[in-house]
Amino acid sequence: MKNCSVRKIVLSSIGFLASLMLLIGLSFTVIKYDPGLKNELGAAMRQIGLSASGFDMLSFELPVTLKAFMLGLFTAGDYSVDFTAFEKIGGVISVLTLVTALLGITLTIVSFFCFSKKKSQSVATTFVVLSLVLAFVYAVASVIFVAVVKSDLKEVYKSAANATGTSGTSGSSGTSTSGQAELQAILSGFKTNMFVALILQLIFAVAYLVCVKTIAEKAGNVVCAGAGDGEKCAEGGKKKQNDDIFSVIGAEARVIELLTSYKKLCDEAVISSSDYIDKKISLLRYSGKKLRAELPAIVGKSSYWDTVQAEEAVTAALRGYKQLLDQGIISEGDFADKKAALLNCVVHG
Repeated sequence: MKNCSVRKIVLSSIGFLASLMLLIGLSFTVIKYDPGLKNELGAAMRQIGLSASGFDMLSFELPVTLKAFMLGLFTAGDYSVDFTAFEKIGGVISVLTLVTALLGITLTIVSFFCFSKKKSQSVATTFVVLSLVLAFVYAVASVIFVAVVKSDLKEVYKSAANATGTSGTSGSSGTSTSGQAELQAILSGFKTNMFVALILQLIFAVAYLVCVKTIAEKAGNVVCAGAGDGEKCAEGGKKKQNDDIFSVIGAEARVIELLTSYKKLCDEAVISSSDYIDKKISLLRYSGKKLRAELPAIVGKSSYWDTVQAEEAVTAALRGYKQLLDQGIISEGDFADKKAALLNCVVHG
């Protein structure tokens, strides 16, 4: 697995869920007829299945029962209608949605395990955006289709009512009122719930945007070399902090080398004794100040493993300063001061 982090897990998961929801969204109805009747007629109509989902539109045709029902409503008013254009548009959108959803599900999983954090985020971003766009397009197309069907039916029934009223009798007013009620009942039965899929995709898109803004790449990045007893799981996010610890303690080794070099220069008369003393005091004071002022705060944020390693570096520095003491390069007071700084800079019981 490529280096993993909380950010990568969250963003890849949202990309996967958005792609999965895009696939599930095809089960929502593009158009359906449900007058809301709770009697036997309503139950029978629901059993017939007067609806078309995104999966149904993969055939580039409305379901036979729904299409026959809608054509019957129009032909009752001597009005011909052709749904071919919408069937083709719905079919194309359904195919694109299905392909995008399957690709998104596959690639978000593959990218999580095989891609870097940056590439994995790019994949997740791509499919979150595509899912939102396709859900929006399908919702808009469905709403427009339902609106067009209702508008056309309204015109058909209005024309039929006018024709009846022209040749009508004294009872035509009552017939017209009855026809209006029938028309409203029919029109209210045509619905779509593709907008639900769009709302869910909007939620995923907002969640993704929030996570991108709020979740930063930090000390949770883990790269595992293997699962054996002697193999380590290196924490990439800890690297900088680890470097901070050893940049402070590790500098002590450089101070020891510099003091040895300056003493040698003094012995060779390259620099004077006063020059050497000034340089020694300056180096010891500066390194001691760094140990006391900076290291405790760094150690407080470090892992147990890093802290133990820092203790090992402390013991090495103490040995180095003891050698300087034995060689007469530093005094007992210098050694005691440095020892106190080193012993108190890491773990405090």
